[in-house]
Amino acid sequence: MQKAAIETLHIEGFLSIRQTEITLGDLCILIGSNGAGKSNLMRLFRLLQSIADGSLQRYVAEAGGADALLHYGRKHTDHITISICFRRPKFSSDTLSEKDTLPNDFANSYLCRLIPGAGDTLYIVEETIGFHDRQLYPRPYTRGQQAIRPESFLVQLEQVFDNSTDKGIARHVRDCLLSYRVYHFHDTSSTARMKQRCYIYDNTALHADAGNLAAMLLRMREEHPERYEHLLEFIRLAAPFFGDFVLDPMHARVLLRWRERGFDKVFPPDALSDGTLRFICLATLLMQPPEWMPATILIDEPELGLHPFAIGLIGEAMRSASQVAQVVVSTQSPLLLDLFKPEEVIVVERIDGSSEFRRLESNTLQDWLHEYSMGEIWEKNLIGGRPPR
Repeated sequence: MQKAAIETLHIEGFLSIRQTEITLGDLCILIGSNGAGKSNLMRLFRLLQSIADGSLQRYVAEAGGADALLHYGRKHTDHITISICFRRPKFSSDTLSEKDTLPNDFANSYLCRLIPGAGDTLYIVEETIGFHDRQLYPRPYTRGQQAIRPESFLVQLEQVFDNSTDKGIARHVRDCLLSYRVYHFHDTSSTARMKQRCYIYDNTALHADAGNLAAMLLRMREEHPERYEHLLEFIRLAAPFFGDFVLDPMHARVLLRWRERGFDKVFPPDALSDGTLRFICLATLLMQPPEWMPATILIDEPELGLHPFAIGLIGEAMRSASQVAQVVVSTQSPLLLDLFKPEEVIVVERIDGSSEFRRLESNTLQDWLHEYSMGEIWEKNLIGGRPPR
């Protein structure tokens, strides 16, 4: 069944988010000051993934317990509610061509309510899945349960649901939630997973920390040589010295080695600068074959360690990727913001102790846009999203 991008997201009681509803488009750029709540939205997707794969209790424990996840703790907030609506992808996953464009008349939904319990953990007390043919029916078809569970019924959907329709909807919802990965390539130390040997068959999807980058590049070189060459050309725009990757499997494992342009000497991944390595990770993520891409790509602080010119290249790659996948980015870079339209920008602000999400509109900024770029407008604190002066 096809994956689907996010249409709307309703959140209550999670970290700095007291209550909000966010509409996400094909390309969403989140801006805001430190502590506004951008990263907390990204953390929500990690929570959703843990719900879908049956690791909710582990997630809660690693996050510091239920009290750390509830908005200002359990004395202030007694539940977390997440409601998400998935829309159809823009293209058929089989052909990915414009003639196969699908209508947005079909949607799936998932609702989950969690409450704190003994041991400072969270329990699921309500879950609902849904399907909506908007052309034929005014209301969606839904199925759900109200029961206290340590893990989601999506993990045991074969036992929970007794007909093929409900099972099909549940599988689709589960697969969508499982596909979410928040990409943050901050760890480029000598022990970073992207610098270690990885299993060559671990090449279905790029890991959130690019730990299987070499395997993904090897697969791209073998299955999509033209796209691989295009990726190399793109990398050389930011790193003209770069020649090619040297991906030689040994005992079913491969290391991210590379060669400088015009030279035969082979270098280990440690010989790449941190910024160049992060650029390679981002470029691989955004320029992978369309059929490999998740329905929604989530990137936290892509500008980290990048040269201003490289930031511009990544911004262009984001726009290109948004033609076949939904791209959601959290950033504090005015240079990156310059590349996007007001309607593609969501300003995150902390108001009265709660994170608020506000989409910009061009018509309210026309006078400013004649004189300033989006990044300059943000730096002047004309649209919010910066600490008050």
